[in-house]
Amino acid sequence: MKPSPGRPLAPPDDRGLDEDTGWFLDHFSLGELRRALAGGDCKRVLRRDTWLALGVSTVLFTVALLGVGRVLDLSGRPGIGVLTLVLLAGVAITGVCFHAFRVSASSRAATISPEALRAHLAITEHLAQAGASARA
Repeated sequence: MKPSPGRPLAPPDDRGLDEDTGWFLDHFSLGELRRALAGGDCKRVLRRDTWLALGVSTVLFTVALLGVGRVLDLSGRPGIGVLTLVLLAGVAITGVCFHAFRVSASSRAATISPEALRAHLAITEHLAQAGASARA
């Protein structure tokens, strides 16, 4: 329904999940949330997954920096290898920052009930399917 001047806009449907919980759970991918639900201990599974992602990003950043230091020769123009490593370093440091926030959020995951997790997954999957059908 499109809002028009002078007409009240109906509130969104109650989807069985409060908004704060939904925003909090958006820190995690659908795969991470499914694994957390299947694993039983949400906090442990989400912390493991986010720490793993942070670790991978940190290793990629370190490798890219070490690689740039080894192949960078200031006497000539940088080659495609140096440019690729600089690009990788930029993407990896972005990942480090992103996953650091997620690690912080994962420590608060113990407060999430399995019912809230199921409701969020159902809502998110429904919205993803609606978006996919709208694009088709």
